[in-house]
Amino acid sequence: MTSQRHHISGNHREIGRQLGDRYAGEIRKIIAAHPELNRKMRPCYSTPEGRRRYDAFLDIHRHIYPDYVMELQGMADGAGCDFRDLFMLNLRGEYLPFDTDDASGGCSTCSVATPACRLIGHNEDAAALYRDVLFIADIAPENGPPFTTLTYPGTLCGNAAGWNSHGIFFTVNITAPRHVRIGPGRYFAARSLLEARSLDDAVARITGPRRASGFNYTVASRTDCRIINVEVTAGAFHVREIDGAYFHTNHYIELPGTDQMITESSRRRLEHGRAHLARSIPENADALRTLLGDDSAIYRRADTPEETATLMTILCDLVSRTVTIHTGHPVDEPSRQLHFRLP
Repeated sequence: MTSQRHHISGNHREIGRQLGDRYAGEIRKIIAAHPELNRKMRPCYSTPEGRRRYDAFLDIHRHIYPDYVMELQGMADGAGCDFRDLFMLNLRGEYLPFDTDDASGGCSTCSVATPACRLIGHNEDAAALYRDVLFIADIAPENGPPFTTLTYPGTLCGNAAGWNSHGIFFTVNITAPRHVRIGPGRYFAARSLLEARSLDDAVARITGPRRASGFNYTVASRTDCRIINVEVTAGAFHVREIDGAYFHTNHYIELPGTDQMITESSRRRLEHGRAHLARSIPENADALRTLLGDDSAIYRRADTPEETATLMTILCDLVSRTVTIHTGHPVDEPSRQLHFRLP
């Protein structure tokens, strides 16, 4: 993660342009090296069917999410890259159906809601090459609530974790449903969570009609001191109020019968997380971080830039109204902490 915390304001195109300009080199490197973009999306676009699919996605996003399309256009302008490449990268889960190459990543989230605490812990896992480019931005849109977001260069804000001035905090876990369709993409829905004013508003934003695919979201309200887990596919969704402790990885648990890819890593992390919770429910942020630091299955290390690694651990305490981001393993790696106040 970069050491700087960036403060950005303006209309949507200006926000995108500032992000693109600041991370131009990283964005261009990601585009040049991105395996799915170069091996699958661009070749697909070069076919008549792939071009029709792209045009249909672009039309629907210009209609439903015009502001976020403008953010991507501004980002492309600022980075000096092709808008089409950025748009396809932000439809990673929809432009092409998932296959085994697309589901090796994924994060782990543990939520705790007891009389003593309200906690969310999240391991942000991705290719190790992102370790030093994932960044934090404080953004004040011209229209809409200010928010803070953990963001990957080249993607819309919201595709990891974030919180806004209404006290809404959320994290995202990738899922791999095999059924996708033309419709609003999940990166765009996650971006809209940064504008949510309540838990009900958040659920409405991520379960809108004709959605193309789905995610797993953990969403909390500091005002209500509540946490919910939301699973979303193209055709169904499930909302679970957290009561006790709950662990989630990268496949659907609450929507039985979903045709999906389930990796061995996702299964294993879920099993180990549930086993930890069966033995002891974390009562504070330190205990939750220790659980997420279990490197026998949950915390992920990487020997090469292409392998999946735990880039950082994010801890949200609704009672103390704090968000802490840790880099490094809690025991044997140098760690840097960033502290934030939840509005």
